[in-house]
Amino acid sequence: RLVAVFSKDVTDSTFINGARMAVAQVNADGGIQGRKLKLDLVPESGFTEKTALETTVAKTLKLSGDVARTKNLLGVIGHEWSDTAVTASSIYGRNDILYVATHATAAALTNHGFKTVFALQPDNSSNAQMIANYALRQGMRRFIVLSDKSDYGKECASFFSAAITSNGADLVYRGYLSSGTQSMDQLLMFILDNKLFKRSDFDAFFVVSSSIPETVEFIKRARYLGLNGPILGMEYMFSASIEKAVGKKDMKGVTGVSLYDRDALSERALKFVSAFRDTYEHVPDLDAALGYDAVTLVRD
Repeated sequence: RLVAVFSKDVTDSTFINGARMAVAQVNADGGIQGRKLKLDLVPESGFTEKTALETTVAKTLKLSGDVARTKNLLGVIGHEWSDTAVTASSIYGRNDILYVATHATAAALTNHGFKTVFALQPDNSSNAQMIANYALRQGMRRFIVLSDKSDYGKECASFFSAAITSNGADLVYRGYLSSGTQSMDQLLMFILDNKLFKRSDFDAFFVVSSSIPETVEFIKRARYLGLNGPILGMEYMFSASIEKAVGKKDMKGVTGVSLYDRDALSERALKFVSAFRDTYEHVPDLDAALGYDAVTLVRD
């Protein structure tokens, strides 16, 4: 049994679809050491501003403890937030359970010396540096940096801000996407009409949130209000659910950094894209590639 822990907030998880496709291929090729592989699905909730971090940690400890007791457990993939992945890694590491953290990008994940815990993606520092380098090469020099109040959001915003300012660019404004007293529209109206800076004083937004719906709302409302310039983000900007919810027209100028290139032309990449499209009737995104690669990596 391979357990995949995924976000229960996503109705059609491409991460799970990618993992399912890989499991089917593994079993068609004879399984693992002659035994069939079964994928168990375990939904989880991530940390939000409406949930105390202590509550998320307590729930994750219980959930990962239950997963650790799975009969015939081969390994675990998933946990779609760094907060839950880092917490769960302590349980898996202590019990010598193979854990491939597909989504976690917090540097803390691999700082504990666990021998069975592996990160599948670059960390927040590397991703933020990459998107900052891209922006600077495109001639962007003045940025508005917005995040939610999760550790992930604040860490990414801090790394990006440091990367641009150390290269002589300007941080025009640093703010938060939401709060108890301010809506998304109020934030955007402040950006459009305030006495600190004008619309012509910034070249791009850098937006980071642990919530896909919050990211979708920002892009849609910004475009609706005429803010058509570049919107930069992290790895989740390649989520198919963001593209679907926002619409391709309003995604113009939205840029993220991704471990996965769905336009890659290698034989293996083309075979993956073709098989995924045939099965699910749309092209795979980063999440699909993470699910697929995590399963095949465990097999290898």
